[in-house]
Amino acid sequence: MQLGDFNIINLSKLDENEILKRINELFIQEVQGDLADTPVGIMKNAEILSSILPYYIELASRTEKDYKTLKLDNDSKEYEKVVSLRNKYEQDYPDKKIPAMSYFESDARNQMKEERKKEIEKELRARRFKDIKTACIEQIQVLKKKQDGLKIV
Repeated sequence: MQLGDFNIINLSKLDENEILKRINELFIQEVQGDLADTPVGIMKNAEILSSILPYYIELASRTEKDYKTLKLDNDSKEYEKVVSLRNKYEQDYPDKKIPAMSYFESDARNQMKEERKKEIEKELRARRFKDIKTACIEQIQVLKKKQDGLKIV
Protein backbone atom coordinates (compact mmCIF):
# COMPACT_ATOMS: atom_id res chain seq x y z
CA MET A 1 0.00 0.00 0.00
CA GLN A 2 1.31 3.42 -0.94
CA LEU A 3 0.81 6.58 1.08
CA GLY A 4 -1.52 8.15 -1.50
CA ASP A 5 -3.86 5.12 -1.63
CA PHE A 6 -5.90 6.21 1.39
CA ASN A 7 -9.61 6.97 0.94
CA ILE A 8 -11.44 7.98 4.12
CA ILE A 9 -14.85 7.21 2.60
CA ASN A 10 -13.95 3.54 2.20
CA LEU A 11 -12.49 3.26 5.70
CA SER A 12 -15.80 2.39 7.35
CA LYS A 13 -16.27 -0.48 4.89
CA LEU A 14 -13.05 -2.24 5.94
CA ASP A 15 -13.06 -4.94 8.59
CA GLU A 16 -10.70 -4.69 11.55
CA ASN A 17 -8.19 -7.20 10.17
CA GLU A 18 -7.89 -5.23 6.92
CA ILE A 19 -7.35 -2.01 8.86
CA LEU A 20 -4.62 -3.62 10.99
CA LYS A 21 -3.01 -5.06 7.85
CA ARG A 22 -2.91 -1.60 6.27
CA ILE A 23 -1.43 -0.09 9.42
CA ASN A 24 1.34 -2.72 9.37
CA GLU A 25 1.99 -2.08 5.68
CA LEU A 26 2.43 1.60 6.42
CA PHE A 27 4.70 0.99 9.42
CA ILE A 28 6.95 -1.15 7.22
CA GLN A 29 7.61 1.97 5.12
CA GLU A 30 8.86 3.89 8.17
CA VAL A 31 12.37 5.28 7.79
CA GLN A 32 14.78 3.77 10.33
CA GLY A 33 18.35 4.34 11.48
CA ASP A 34 20.50 7.31 10.49
CA LEU A 35 18.11 8.36 7.73
CA ALA A 36 15.30 8.85 10.26
CA ASP A 37 16.96 12.05 11.53
CA THR A 38 17.38 13.62 8.11
CA PRO A 39 14.83 16.16 6.86
CA VAL A 40 13.57 13.68 4.26
CA GLY A 41 13.32 10.85 6.82
CA ILE A 42 11.50 13.05 9.32
CA MET A 43 9.08 14.25 6.66
CA LYS A 44 8.46 10.71 5.39
CA ASN A 45 7.81 9.37 8.93
CA ALA A 46 5.45 12.26 9.70
CA GLU A 47 3.60 11.49 6.46
CA ILE A 48 3.38 7.79 7.37
CA LEU A 49 2.03 8.57 10.85
CA SER A 50 -0.46 11.00 9.31
CA SER A 51 -1.61 8.21 7.00
CA ILE A 52 -1.92 5.76 9.90
CA LEU A 53 -3.85 8.16 12.14
CA PRO A 54 -7.26 7.83 10.39
CA TYR A 55 -7.08 4.06 10.79
CA TYR A 56 -6.53 4.39 14.55
CA ILE A 57 -9.33 6.95 14.73
CA GLU A 58 -11.63 4.45 12.99
CA LEU A 59 -10.60 1.62 15.32
CA ALA A 60 -11.06 3.85 18.36
CA SER A 61 -14.53 4.84 17.17
CA ARG A 62 -15.56 1.26 16.48
CA THR A 63 -14.35 -0.09 19.79
CA GLU A 64 -15.95 2.82 21.67
CA LYS A 65 -19.24 2.08 19.91
CA ASP A 66 -18.96 -1.63 20.76
CA TYR A 67 -18.24 -0.81 24.39
CA LYS A 68 -21.11 1.66 24.75
CA THR A 69 -23.54 -0.69 23.02
CA LEU A 70 -22.58 -3.56 25.32
CA LYS A 71 -22.78 -1.29 28.38
CA LEU A 72 -26.26 -0.15 27.39
CA ASP A 73 -27.35 -3.76 26.84
CA ASN A 74 -25.89 -4.84 30.19
CA ASP A 75 -27.52 -1.94 32.02
CA SER A 76 -30.88 -2.88 30.50
CA LYS A 77 -30.45 -6.56 31.35
CA GLU A 78 -29.45 -5.72 34.89
CA TYR A 79 -32.49 -3.49 35.36
CA GLU A 80 -34.72 -6.25 33.96
CA LYS A 81 -33.17 -8.70 36.42
CA VAL A 82 -33.81 -6.32 39.31
CA VAL A 83 -37.49 -6.01 38.35
CA SER A 84 -37.77 -9.75 37.76
CA LEU A 85 -36.17 -10.60 41.12
CA ARG A 86 -38.43 -8.15 42.90
CA ASN A 87 -41.54 -9.54 41.19
CA LYS A 88 -40.48 -13.10 42.00
CA TYR A 89 -39.94 -12.16 45.64
CA GLU A 90 -43.39 -10.58 45.73
CA GLN A 91 -44.93 -13.77 44.32
CA ASP A 92 -42.95 -16.16 46.51
CA TYR A 93 -43.45 -14.20 49.73
CA PRO A 94 -46.73 -12.28 49.41
CA ASP A 95 -47.08 -11.82 53.18
CA LYS A 96 -43.54 -10.51 53.78
CA LYS A 97 -42.33 -6.95 53.51
CA ILE A 98 -40.39 -6.38 50.29
CA PRO A 99 -36.68 -5.62 50.93
CA ALA A 100 -35.06 -2.41 49.72
CA MET A 101 -34.23 -2.18 46.01
CA SER A 102 -30.51 -2.37 46.86
CA TYR A 103 -31.10 -6.00 47.89
CA PHE A 104 -32.34 -6.87 44.39
CA GLU A 105 -29.77 -4.65 42.67
CA SER A 106 -26.97 -6.47 44.48
CA ASP A 107 -28.34 -9.85 43.43
CA ALA A 108 -28.74 -8.70 39.82
CA ARG A 109 -25.17 -7.35 39.78
CA ASN A 110 -23.88 -10.71 40.96
CA GLN A 111 -25.77 -12.43 38.15
CA MET A 112 -24.25 -10.03 35.61
CA LYS A 113 -20.57 -10.53 36.58
CA GLU A 114 -19.50 -12.31 33.39
CA GLU A 115 -21.27 -9.81 31.14
CA ARG A 116 -19.66 -6.95 33.05
CA LYS A 117 -16.22 -8.52 32.62
CA LYS A 118 -16.76 -8.54 28.84
CA GLU A 119 -17.83 -4.92 29.08
CA ILE A 120 -14.62 -4.03 30.92
CA GLU A 121 -12.54 -5.77 28.25
CA LYS A 122 -14.27 -3.75 25.53
CA GLU A 123 -13.77 -0.54 27.50
CA LEU A 124 -10.05 -1.25 27.90
CA ARG A 125 -9.71 -2.07 24.20
CA ALA A 126 -11.40 1.21 23.30
CA ARG A 127 -9.11 3.09 25.68
CA ARG A 128 -6.01 1.46 24.15
CA PHE A 129 -6.99 2.61 20.65
CA LYS A 130 -7.67 6.13 21.95
CA ASP A 131 -4.25 6.15 23.62
CA ILE A 132 -2.57 4.93 20.43
CA LYS A 133 -4.38 7.64 18.46
CA THR A 134 -3.19 10.28 20.96
CA ALA A 135 0.38 8.95 20.87
CA CYS A 136 0.33 9.03 17.08
CA ILE A 137 -0.78 12.69 17.08
CA GLU A 138 1.94 13.55 19.62
CA GLN A 139 4.59 11.75 17.57
CA ILE A 140 3.58 13.71 14.46
CA GLN A 141 3.98 16.93 16.47
CA VAL A 142 7.42 15.82 17.68
CA LEU A 143 8.51 15.08 14.12
CA LYS A 144 7.27 18.47 12.93
CA LYS A 145 9.21 20.22 15.70
CA LYS A 146 12.27 18.15 14.85
CA GLN A 147 11.95 19.16 11.22
CA ASP A 148 11.54 22.83 12.19
CA GLY A 149 14.66 22.53 14.35
CA LEU A 150 16.65 21.23 11.39
CA LYS A 151 15.50 24.17 9.25
CA ILE A 152 16.93 26.61 11.79
CA VAL A 153 20.33 24.87 11.88
